Amino acid sequence: KIIKITNTEDSWKIYESNDTDINVINADHDKIQSFLRKLNSLSIEKFLTTSIDEKSKEKFKIDEPIYQINTLNKNSTSNTQYLSMMKDSEQMWAVIDKNKSLICLVQQDFNEILNIDSLTFREKNLLPDNFTPSFITVERYDSNTSVKIDTTKSTKDYISLLNFKAETFINSHFLNDGTWIEGDWIPWEYELSFVNSDMNNTKEIKFHLSERKGATTWYGGDRVNGLIFNLPLNLIDEINTATTESGNFIKQ
Repeated sequence: KIIKITNTEDSWKIYESNDTDINVINADHDKIQSFLRKLNSLSIEKFLTTSIDEKSKEKFKIDEPIYQINTLNKNSTSNTQYLSMMKDSEQMWAVIDKNKSLICLVQQDFNEILNIDSLTFREKNLLPDNFTPSFITVERYDSNTSVKIDTTKSTKDYISLLNFKAETFINSHFLNDGTWIEGDWIPWEYELSFVNSDMNNTKEIKFHLSERKGATTWYGGDRVNGLIFNLPLNLIDEINTATTESGNFIKQ
């Protein structure tokens, strides 16, 4: 698997590719910065050699490393580092720096840092940029009822919904009727729709929601992108208010 992280005009993207597919996502700026800070904070435990000869290449598996990190800076300079785990220790790794022609030991579990799941870095916003809904509807499946929120009249009251985002992404295994989370089947109970309507065009973006699960958990599903996510607390409270206040839901 190859993970490529790029930065263009302070906009981060992640490219994830295997032998057949390439997946491109917008990345969360704070998550990327945290990842880079962690890499930059690593310290050398011990220098092993300052010249890489054929014997060193064979000993430290430079031709078949577990990880290879290629970096290209904005000034067009580049470097390659090869990482191999030392025998019988997940915490001690040999790091080969191509530019500096040195090999050193670093005490760190690189599997934890570099076994990257792109969902971890995915941008949390779930609505497209510059998309402003005219109204939002929440439909409850079991009673065929819905509540409609006119955002043109009550933007201040529903500002969190207008910035609809995930707290965390759980997996990318969306199913139409529900989802499996930690061995439990979670059915969809609501459909949440954001509708932008003008004279010439109507655009609708839909999400599925489970029942609320405790104080800080409410699962959602994005059919278009195949994503399962948990909502942040401010959205949980806002949607809970819209779906529990007496008289909000009307028969369709």
